[in-house]
Amino acid sequence: MMIFMMFGMRGSHGHGSKGSHSPSNEELVKQLNELKMQNEKMSKDIQSLTP
Repeated sequence: MMIFMMFGMRGSHGHGSKGSHSPSNEELVKQLNELKMQNEKMSKDIQSLTP
């Protein structure tokens, strides 16, 4: 998850981007929900690996 977040944050700092595009609240909510789902899946995967 940390790797994913690092790549996601990389784009928000304006590296190599032209202009200043600010995502809408709707886009941010969508991204947040996707991250929550990924976090839940990874938590379940970790739980299944621990004895």
